[in-house]
Amino acid sequence: MDAAVLRLVWALPLVLVVGVGLIYALKRLGLGTGPSPAAAELSVVSRQQLSEHTQALVLQSGAQRWLVVESTATVSVQALGQGGAGQVSQPAWPLGTVRRT
Repeated sequence: MDAAVLRLVWALPLVLVVGVGLIYALKRLGLGTGPSPAAAELSVVSRQQLSEHTQALVLQSGAQRWLVVESTATVSVQALGQGGAGQVSQPAWPLGTVRRT
């Protein structure tokens, strides 16, 4: 029992010091800052119910628009380009993978 308590007495502060040191190092390197406020802005441009369990959404973050098709089985994301201009180079899902309900 005394050996276990002794190990805890020196191991816990050691783990805490290593953890705080890693956090400090990551912040100094700029790796722990998270997303910028401008990147966090996401708005729903359009939403269409395709079936009982499937819907399509057009989302916008800055000038970039995204097509998101979600169902109970999967989620597909396709970049639409700047402001939705231009054509989609590939479909949001490969042919034959859409399940009909």
